[in-house]
Amino acid sequence: MTTKQLNDKIYFDVISDLTNYDHSMPILMLIIEYGINNIPFTWLNWLLMALVQYSYIMFQWFYSVEIVHKLVYDFMDWYNHPWKCLLLGSGTLIVSTFLTVIFIEVTKCKVKSATGINYSKEL
Repeated sequence: MTTKQLNDKIYFDVISDLTNYDHSMPILMLIIEYGINNIPFTWLNWLLMALVQYSYIMFQWFYSVEIVHKLVYDFMDWYNHPWKCLLLGSGTLIVSTFLTVIFIEVTKCKVKSATGINYSKEL
């Protein structure tokens, strides 16, 4: 799959496919909900995300190699390059770490503006 094909697929999944918002609607709803909830976001949330991400990577490997004997994603060849696929799948940890830092800082601001408590010092 070329970069253009991948970009076209992402654009279709997120924007063009009006009958199927499997990717954009859940994240939009979570962002709206995060703006009004009182649940603090901590590094424990990141740990849970990392565990889910690695569970999915291992499930994908097992499903591709042991169950259906074909690739789930064309760019992840578990048969010939398993370590490369594991590294590629682990790239999502960089994104989730970056988002965790953002959400933790926003949580600190939300708590301080709502309660006057300095989240990073008093909790």
